[in-house]
Amino acid sequence: MYHLDNTSGVPEMPEPKETQTISTRWFGESVDQGGISWPGADWFNIVQAELLAILDLVEESPDKTRFNQIANAIKILADQFPSQLGLPDGTDLINYLALNGASERTVLSRLRDNIYITDFYSENDGDDWHPAYQRASLLAKNVWFPDNRVYTVRSTLIMPAGGGICGSGNAVIASPPATDASGSGLITVIRADNVNDVRLTGIIIDGGVREVMTEKNYTRPLRMINCKNIVWNNLTIINNADWSFSLESCAEISIQRYKQRSYVYQDPALTRLRAGGRDGGHLMDCINAVLIDSDIESGDDCIGITSKLSGTSNITVRGLRGSSVIASLVIYNEEQITGSNDYYAMPADKLVFEDIRVKKAGSSRNVVRIAKYNTLSTVKDCSVSGVSGEGYSHGALFQRVEGLNLADIDVSSSGAHGAYISNCTKVEGAVKGSTKASGFDGVNIFNGEAHNLDVESSNSASYGIQVNGLKNSVVRPKASNCGGVDFSLARGGGGRIVNTVGVHIPSGLFIGETSTSYYGLNAVPGSNTDLRVADDVKRSGLIPSTPLGKINYLRQPAASLKFKEDGAQNIILYSSVGCTLTRNGVGNYTVTFTTPMDSTGFQFFLGAWHVGAERKVILSTQITVNGFSFVVRDTAGANTYSDHISLIAYNT
Repeated sequence: MYHLDNTSGVPEMPEPKETQTISTRWFGESVDQGGISWPGADWFNIVQAELLAILDLVEESPDKTRFNQIANAIKILADQFPSQLGLPDGTDLINYLALNGASERTVLSRLRDNIYITDFYSENDGDDWHPAYQRASLLAKNVWFPDNRVYTVRSTLIMPAGGGICGSGNAVIASPPATDASGSGLITVIRADNVNDVRLTGIIIDGGVREVMTEKNYTRPLRMINCKNIVWNNLTIINNADWSFSLESCAEISIQRYKQRSYVYQDPALTRLRAGGRDGGHLMDCINAVLIDSDIESGDDCIGITSKLSGTSNITVRGLRGSSVIASLVIYNEEQITGSNDYYAMPADKLVFEDIRVKKAGSSRNVVRIAKYNTLSTVKDCSVSGVSGEGYSHGALFQRVEGLNLADIDVSSSGAHGAYISNCTKVEGAVKGSTKASGFDGVNIFNGEAHNLDVESSNSASYGIQVNGLKNSVVRPKASNCGGVDFSLARGGGGRIVNTVGVHIPSGLFIGETSTSYYGLNAVPGSNTDLRVADDVKRSGLIPSTPLGKINYLRQPAASLKFKEDGAQNIILYSSVGCTLTRNGVGNYTVTFTTPMDSTGFQFFLGAWHVGAERKVILSTQITVNGFSFVVRDTAGANTYSDHISLIAYNT
């Protein structure tokens, strides 16, 4: 293409003449067409300027010998646009997304399958971010919520299969806040039903409870039902009206670094009144779940695990620091049937609670609880370790569990037993408990069978350790200075054992000061069958020990004596344990016990022997708890000396 190139041309483009008409006109060449047209310099100058402008856009100089310059320029311009569209802010060229910078974020986020919700917001959405989420989730399954902003949603965000809602930790996705006493405007913020592979990361969910809301409301901020492969990381839920999160019939769950805070009213009484149901989180009928490193301050249970429809299996809660206004840190039991005192009959197994601790200045009902309420249910193969803190009810409660392993349990109670193990079977491990409450024990084991336990308590109000109704078990106690609160009631101390069958105490301590522990060991006489307490079990208190069954005393003598008297009337003493010997004359002796026997009916063996001669032993005094006298005679009936005289006495 080239400009006008002859001597008739002028160096500058003349100004166009005044416009004759705004209607489009065309060239004609006959009267029949409306007349013969002539273009004039204006028209040629305008066409030439337009064509030269195209070459300027591609920085191309006119060339009189080339006849495709305009075509090449158009092609170059067409090829430039896709590359410009791919640059940062490129999609701003076509006004494709709402905000500046959207194109760069979209390209980068698509590489990681995330898109920013802010790029899909329209001014017409007002204060509702639900429409933006719907638009975004149509294009990508993972939607990113940028930080330092509250995203109020007026309809529940429904997560698709494979969906994710993500942030860097400070973005708040909120229900509309309560504006009346009933919280009528609250909604479930996020929900998923019957989908797999859902992810929540780095967001805060606000359930909407505010000071004005003083009535019960059952709205749960986060709810997932019948979902699988759930991953939550760095998730926070606040201001929940009911369960903070509700996982129902879900499987393959991983939750890490979860934080929760229930609303705290200005009036503490109202905080307590409305605490019911405001769990830190709840798993019902779930399998294969792990919760690691949780920080919870809830109204009701910090973490509740229950069964209602199908049962529960393989749930691990590890690393929980918590406080509850009216309930416990972590619990399992069946759901109660609505309108009934009964519970659903459901199975549960493989519950693992590890490193569960009450926060400093925190509170709890039970620190941990695993309980079976319906007799047709099963709860088995559970493990609890690393538990500490105080409850206002039992510090730790285990009820009707079959197969329970305990380790590093150190709990206390201000109003009940420190640790209470009731009607369980096959319990292994170690537990330590203490209580401040009169009439309660540091560790109380009630009924059950096949326990093998190390049990410890110190400074408990009544008994440190009470074993009641246990069968066929081994218990190794370590109780010290317990019973101080109940001492004036003539009860309490190291331990109490009652109504047991086949319980063995092979070693341990039941010890206390005589002004603190009324009993060292109170093995209630006549109530136990085959109770075996080893001789080296230490017992001390105002009453060191009540009488044990005869089998305990026959294992080791209370007194043992072996001596001889020679013809020169000299006593040769071979051994004297638990007693002293006095010679009254030839063949005449008195034995005095170091510790009085419990009764005069104790069992003993006494004999005398002499080489080549027969000897007879005759009691010369009544037997007392302190001792007795006897004589040794020959066949003629005269008192005489002997080569061997032996006494073994048992405190039976």
